[in-house]
Amino acid sequence: MPGTTNGALLPLLYRELVIGVLDIQSVGERRIDASERELLTLIALHLATTIGNTRTLESIQKDVKQQQDIILRQRNRLRQIEQTEQQAIVTAWTDYLDQRDQRIIGFDVNEMSMQLIPTDYMPDHMRLALERNDVTTYEQDNQQHVTLPIQLRGQTLGAASFTVPQNRPITRRQVEIMRNVIQRLALALDNKRLFEQSQSQALRESKANEIASLLLSSTDTDTVLRLAASNFNDALGAVQTKIQLFADAVYPAQEQGV
Repeated sequence: MPGTTNGALLPLLYRELVIGVLDIQSVGERRIDASERELLTLIALHLATTIGNTRTLESIQKDVKQQQDIILRQRNRLRQIEQTEQQAIVTAWTDYLDQRDQRIIGFDVNEMSMQLIPTDYMPDHMRLALERNDVTTYEQDNQQHVTLPIQLRGQTLGAASFTVPQNRPITRRQVEIMRNVIQRLALALDNKRLFEQSQSQALRESKANEIASLLLSSTDTDTVLRLAASNFNDALGAVQTKIQLFADAVYPAQEQGV
């Protein structure tokens, strides 16, 4: 630097690494003595420590930010998977109930006979449990109705209600037992639904293959059409099947919706 007469260069050491240089220059004629050099060395040490710690902190903050971004992306991905899974459960159970021509499947257990009595009526206290999505208690006619939602992977399938005498207290332990039983019930119901739908799919494919084999084995068009109409009536429960072939026109095939 022009005009300087003396100075000092001190390395900035941080964890035995040189991260910079402290350049001290003076325009005076007096040289830097030992005590001043010692002070400058101490200043350089503190400066290097401050700079090094700041860099380390910035690096840690950057790593933490990256990890937070990764965690956030994973949480969003997990939330999307859960939503997709829940929607799949809704669709599967809606299709299952539609196939059975039922919107509500229910049973009452009679205390005297211990028999299952089919019912499609849902009492108000059960609807309340579905709305609150939690355990509810309801008292009526000297009885307590304890109702729990039946949930599968975050999706509510229905509700179960237990009726006990009003003078019999319900403990937390009993409620936990009810929850555990209902959780296993939900899994059992879904397994049963999967089994029934798999069987139905297998039967449909078997019937389709059977009809296809029968039609392919026929030797003339009239027989093929008669067999097709007859089998469609049987397979679909149709009262009439109409098949038409056009001799003087060709119609391009179009994608059909089911």
